[in-house]
Amino acid sequence: MMWRGCLLVATILAGVGCELSSNLDDSGTDPGAEFSAQVQPILNAKCVSCHGAADSEADLDLTSWSGVLAGSEFGDVVVSYRPTRSLLLRLTTERSGGNHPGELGSDTLSVSEAEILRDWILRGAPDDGGTVAFETVENPLYVASQTAATVSVIDMDAQVVARVVDLTDHGYSALSKPHHVAVEPDGSRWYVSLIGANAVAKFDRANNRMAEFEFETPGMLAVDPVNDWLYAGRSLSAASPPASIGKIQRSDMTGEEIAVVFPRPHALVADPSGAFVYSASLGQNQIIAYEEATGDVTFVAVAGPVHAFVQHAVSPDGALLASSGQLTANMLFFDLAVPETPAFAWSVGVNAAPWHPVFSPDGRFVYVGNKDANTVTVISVTDRRVERIVTGAGIAEPHGAAVSPDGRYLFVSNRNTRGAYTPRHELRDNESDGTVVVIDLNSGQVTRVLEVGELAAGLGTR
Repeated sequence: MMWRGCLLVATILAGVGCELSSNLDDSGTDPGAEFSAQVQPILNAKCVSCHGAADSEADLDLTSWSGVLAGSEFGDVVVSYRPTRSLLLRLTTERSGGNHPGELGSDTLSVSEAEILRDWILRGAPDDGGTVAFETVENPLYVASQTAATVSVIDMDAQVVARVVDLTDHGYSALSKPHHVAVEPDGSRWYVSLIGANAVAKFDRANNRMAEFEFETPGMLAVDPVNDWLYAGRSLSAASPPASIGKIQRSDMTGEEIAVVFPRPHALVADPSGAFVYSASLGQNQIIAYEEATGDVTFVAVAGPVHAFVQHAVSPDGALLASSGQLTANMLFFDLAVPETPAFAWSVGVNAAPWHPVFSPDGRFVYVGNKDANTVTVISVTDRRVERIVTGAGIAEPHGAAVSPDGRYLFVSNRNTRGAYTPRHELRDNESDGTVVVIDLNSGQVTRVLEVGELAAGLGTR
């Protein structure tokens, strides 16, 4: 999809361009421009001729603060505190092939106008009363971008990127490799596995780093919804990690390792009651059930060729375990009537390399991205068959999946390491950006493609 909107564009001197694309996101010191007095006049003069109403180019309305925050049909144009992640400014400094709307014969921004916009975004893109854009997000979705060392926070209701958490701002290396995110049931805390830092980090709702737990090559995370435990598996990229999973007390981030014997424990999920946690091996056809109350570990053998279980999901009623078989392109389902010994019930073939499955809120469907096929499979649990295969722009090596609270939309993160998706604009460093696609589950169509950092991997929401 080509983004045709005439956003802000500037003729920026080389020195100023470098300044705008440097790490100034957290260093603004000026009192700042007011939106109505200084920002809106710039938009009125340079932008609203194309973007002056909700039905204008790309459905982008730049005539008001709320319109700017709503973004376009493709998603956000401003990310609070992050000028270098805000399309409103990136097009003025990083667009290859000429500035816009300058290439259409329109006036570009002056250096001072670009500085006003930069300053406004640095301060959170507030309204005239000082309210910061997306200061409160009821349903946040956290997306780990593994190569970029960032976590994007998506407002699931507005379907825009509300924040970008740069882990280097919190003392971690650019090679920390954030992989998966788990969120407290009440949304007050979130946790991210950092493969490159050998740690699981804890953040609060305001995205402040609180603590960490040292753990070698962590991969998948699972929050116990009842008890004070967070579980961690091992990264798929780790060749021979310890044969154990982590059990971490969330309140103080202390914990222990639980021996599981089998190699490469990766898949990980807690059941809704908090009584059991399920893992699986990438190298052997075994699923384990860990009982929290007793500490007992039960091994269950699974028939067939090596499936390489990537991830599990448990149905909302706790009755069914769904497991993705990477190597066999199958989704396998297990009856949890006896929760300590999952019993194979049925399976269904899907496209290549099913990755992270998720149940619909009513338990009637399972959704899973197929990493090597660039598709998303919809499975009817009732009918035990594939209901639909979703394709579309932005689906490029799908990885994680989450459903909106109302069950209407499916969010799927996409790694895009092979360049199957071409970003809407050619900017300085976005050719390999990952995406999060929004799929309308009523129509089965991709309705929005949000561009996030490189190698968008696991995601999590409460």
